[in-house]
Amino acid sequence: MVLHPTAHHPLPALRKLGLALAYVGSLIAGTALLIAVFSGAEEIRLHGSNGQPVTYSEVVMQSAAERALVSPQTAVLAGGSPSNEKRGL
Repeated sequence: MVLHPTAHHPLPALRKLGLALAYVGSLIAGTALLIAVFSGAEEIRLHGSNGQPVTYSEVVMQSAAERALVSPQTAVLAGGSPSNEKRGL
């Protein structure tokens, strides 16, 4: 069996390096875009109960956490739908 030496071409290595740099660049650009979108203008910034500024993403996460902690039965009862007792069932 004859083993032939493999030629090391720089092109595949450069291609992989270029793809890695493009991926990292897209992550950085995407993060910067999200920061720019969610930062908001100064006049629409929210303030918490202690007067500290609150970001929009914190408000969204807080409301999602509150919704997750509420049981479906409690949500139905809080919605004002009549219970079975009031309907005569």
